[in-house]
Amino acid sequence: GYEIIRGYATNTSAEFFSALIPAIIYAFYGFIKLWPAVIIFLGMLIGGYIGANIALQKGSKWVKSLFTLVILLSVIKILFF
Repeated sequence: GYEIIRGYATNTSAEFFSALIPAIIYAFYGFIKLWPAVIIFLGMLIGGYIGANIALQKGSKWVKSLFTLVILLSVIKILFF
């Protein structure tokens, strides 16, 4: 019953903690380098902030259309490349 924007927002916090805990464990055991991970995290944080603001300005219909386009392009890439 949620709009797509609200659904993404509620899902994102769960995904954050699902990724944070393993990342800490992997960093502790030396499986990942910390600085590249921090840089990637900051890029994702900034991109997420910008994307969220654009999604709120454009509306749910725009987000659904963009999501559909990305899925279709991904399917085409998987099938033909």
